Amino acid sequence: MDTEQEYHKTRIAFMIIDGEIKFLEYSVMSHKEWYESLSLKQEDFNNIVRGYILDNKAVFYKGNFIYDEEVIKIAEEFSTIIKDKYNIRNLEVWVGVQQGQIGEIWRPIKKIKSFNEE
Repeated sequence: MDTEQEYHKTRIAFMIIDGEIKFLEYSVMSHKEWYESLSLKQEDFNNIVRGYILDNKAVFYKGNFIYDEEVIKIAEEFSTIIKDKYNIRNLEVWVGVQQGQIGEIWRPIKKIKSFNEE
């Protein structure tokens, strides 16, 4: 088992496909492997907004871990669904990921929202 697969098992992955959010919980599959398993067109993968939930953070991105206005809008729209589904009372919503080396922790770039419930 490699480090990347171990990381994948620690998080809940999600993708927004056709206006719906799909979840993959604690799987060794990467987003790309999961996308391929759904028999979707490979040329569309980099345009799919996707992300993960880890440590009370939901991180949204597309392409090569980038964000733009579309990613921000989708993050704002779908973050409440994530908060409610997983009962994360103090969810932080982030966009984009600063890439690092394999085995390093890749940090989210920009926080856009926080749910601070007591």
